[in-house]
Amino acid sequence: ATEADGTLDAYLAVSFSGLDPQPTEVQRETTDPTFYKTIVLDCALPTLHYAPLVFISVKDYSTDRCLGRFGVNLATDAIVSRVNSDGTKIRISPPLGPDEEEPDEKFPMPRWYDLMREEVGDTEGQVLASFELLAKTTPDQQLSDPTSLEPSTRPAVVDIVALGLRGLVPYQQMSIQLPYTKFVLPKTGGDTDTATTNRSKKPTPADPNYLQHIRMDVEIPEKPIFASPIHITVRDVRLGGFIEPVIGTGTIYLDDKIPWSPTFKKSTKFSQEWSLDDLNSAAAPLTANTDDAEPLSESPATEAGVSETKHDETIPTEISASADTPTIMEASTTITTTEAAVEAPTAQLEYLVKKQTPVEADTGAGVFGALLHVNKNELAGARKTKHRKKGLVSRLLGGDEEDDFSDLISGDDDYEEAEPEWRKDRPILKSELEETLPDSPFETYDLSLGSKVGTLLRDPDWRITGKFKGIVRVFRKDPITKEVLDDDQDDIDLMRLLKPQGYKIRLYVIRGVHLTPMDPGLMGAPGKSDPYLRIDLGKNQVFNDRENYIPDAVDVDLYKVIEMSTELPGDSQLKIDVVDYDDIGFSDDLIGTTIVDLEDRWFSRAWRKLGKDKRNETLGSMRFDVKPLELRRLFTKTSAQEQGQLECWVDILTPAEASTFPPDDVSLPPKLKAEVRVVVWKARDMVNMDTITNMNDLYIKCQMEDTEAQCTDIHWRAKGGKGSFNWRMKFDVELGHNTKVMRFPHLKIQAWDQDIIKWNDMIAEAGIDLGRYLRKCYHKRQAVKLFEGMGGISKVGGGSKKQAKANDPTKKGGLEIDEIVGQGMDGEEEDPLNPAAVPTPKEDKDKKLLQKRRAELNAREERERARQNKKKNKKKNIQDDGKKKSAMWLLLESPCWLLVLLLCWTW
Repeated sequence: ATEADGTLDAYLAVSFSGLDPQPTEVQRETTDPTFYKTIVLDCALPTLHYAPLVFISVKDYSTDRCLGRFGVNLATDAIVSRVNSDGTKIRISPPLGPDEEEPDEKFPMPRWYDLMREEVGDTEGQVLASFELLAKTTPDQQLSDPTSLEPSTRPAVVDIVALGLRGLVPYQQMSIQLPYTKFVLPKTGGDTDTATTNRSKKPTPADPNYLQHIRMDVEIPEKPIFASPIHITVRDVRLGGFIEPVIGTGTIYLDDKIPWSPTFKKSTKFSQEWSLDDLNSAAAPLTANTDDAEPLSESPATEAGVSETKHDETIPTEISASADTPTIMEASTTITTTEAAVEAPTAQLEYLVKKQTPVEADTGAGVFGALLHVNKNELAGARKTKHRKKGLVSRLLGGDEEDDFSDLISGDDDYEEAEPEWRKDRPILKSELEETLPDSPFETYDLSLGSKVGTLLRDPDWRITGKFKGIVRVFRKDPITKEVLDDDQDDIDLMRLLKPQGYKIRLYVIRGVHLTPMDPGLMGAPGKSDPYLRIDLGKNQVFNDRENYIPDAVDVDLYKVIEMSTELPGDSQLKIDVVDYDDIGFSDDLIGTTIVDLEDRWFSRAWRKLGKDKRNETLGSMRFDVKPLELRRLFTKTSAQEQGQLECWVDILTPAEASTFPPDDVSLPPKLKAEVRVVVWKARDMVNMDTITNMNDLYIKCQMEDTEAQCTDIHWRAKGGKGSFNWRMKFDVELGHNTKVMRFPHLKIQAWDQDIIKWNDMIAEAGIDLGRYLRKCYHKRQAVKLFEGMGGISKVGGGSKKQAKANDPTKKGGLEIDEIVGQGMDGEEEDPLNPAAVPTPKEDKDKKLLQKRRAELNAREERERARQNKKKNKKKNIQDDGKKKSAMWLLLESPCWLLVLLLCWTW
């Protein structure tokens, strides 16, 4: 197209062997011109092998610019015949086969030729043409006039269900006011068949509904290759009809819609049978009832069939926790709790070797080539044994490995998090549902404006201005009775399609992942966003959650359900915006948008059938159809790059269903506070950092994520790598879905050597993964006592008879340690979450001993705290005295005193 309205005044020019170009007539204001013209070129040619090419150019009459051309080799693309003196033709090449007969055609069958300018693919368009080379018997032989190229036709009916226009953009900086659409089908004789819709601006001028059933009686060529397309022209009525500018043009090709065409495809959009089994076998990856923390990527272990670590997405409940860790020396190097996770290295290794080493290149060379000849099962078994042996061995000096102490923690039972009700039996897609469902029940045709070919004064400005939405079919028509044949309109419920009805829409938004950072990071920190949701349905904004924006996040938990009402067909474009909140600036920044077409879903039998078998109409446990949870990509108009993803699903209900089935509860409870208690009793086998004295000034530092680090007192001059502390630490943490401590649930423990003169030396560090214990505490509403009943951590270390006696839980020492670690040290009589039974005399005696021990520890803590405060005050006083003395000396040494003395002496 070269004109502003997306059309051109086209004609063809044929050039050959230095002759003057032979033009055709001009076809105006079209992008699909029809000529049906034979151009005769009389010339003398050498041997056919050396014959020049025939060039056909497509030009625009208004600018006389060449829009594209193609060349034809007569030796390969033309039919060569000899004309006898009586006018009969004898075919020379290509020769007919033994079973072929001379075709009873007036002209050779044409084919489509692609246009080009300088190289293949640098322009668009095709030309339907055929070529025939006629050899004369004598140079002055007169040939008969060419026959007419107009093909024979047959009656037919073009059936158009015009639903409406969608997404019309403003024209000349003015919004659309009252659009209508015109359909034009060119006839072979030069006339046209036309049909026009009503003018409409409902529900909105940018998305008008026509809801019309249009039928055009037409003549269509018997050979579908000659069938002209239907031209769509959309105009906007302005100033009461005084101005009607073209706001978009499009084309509907009929090749695969004509019943007698070999490429005919009968429309089955409304009658196709489809079920969830088809969804499971579709190309898009689908999983059901998974709790993967990251649905966007598949690890090698996943592809090999190994179970993944699950991420908490259940509805949590907050409660105070008690996680006591008596020592930092006994640790386990394994961080998995299932056999599948232990076997994961086998599958990962198998996958990695196969991926990196081609089968045909198996020479045994290189790392991966050598691994092909290793028994991976034996290797995994050795690893598994190694893990078990290391379970009770200290790995403190190898602080890069995190330990979970699973062999020691008595509270680590078979706890499984409950799956939320809304997620049960719900399939989970890793793409949009549109990529998995069958085709849309409607056809959409792009509307465009502008020129794809620029000029000296104007750049190319071709753009998409909207879409026409509907259904176009072609039916045969009896030439005598004029009855419509093969009319399959019963496949479409026109009454339901052309009469809008009210529906309730429920949009469930679970979370946003991998959102593009809109705010730059400072001091090398990664950028973040402050996202919130904004929902538009048609021209109305139905939801704006700006006041509840989530600060500094690119992976956000939303867990919201938004209800709205609409009419279908009608306001069907559900636009979901993820926006970045800005305190300073004129407006917030759009992160990305995704659009759900509600009409395509509601009028699709396949979509309505999804989850129908999971509907529960039992009173008290009612549940609507279980639609898949889909992962929708976010885009912006200014970039083709994906801006993040949104996990959501959409329910469409009739008013009766909306009043019957309540919305699924996907909300998260508020975040609650908890307390992690750590008691450090003793340490042993510490490496001595002071080589001269062969001792340590030992202290232990512990820290939970998002909390301040805490330290024990210092065990001065600790010999033999041993230290004793009896020190308790309390960490206030916030338990909740995806809080920082739940995402990084590690207790970091470090051993340090205190130095007075220089910096302190870190001896080693270790980490304990408390994730499952925090989640258990959070969901079960009870305190978790990690080492309850173990009699102290030294039980697993073996040792002397004295140690064994201390480890015996029936002995006084073991019982004392167990109770202190299990119940905490804050002096309460009874844990309200775990009420104790009626105490026996022995338990009453033990309780008194515990209270005495607690009092001693509290007193020791107070004394140590007072000593630390006294030390700090003394240090502060020394610093203040030093500052005063320094200021005095500076004053005495100042040159101003010398000046004063000199003036006095002079006076």
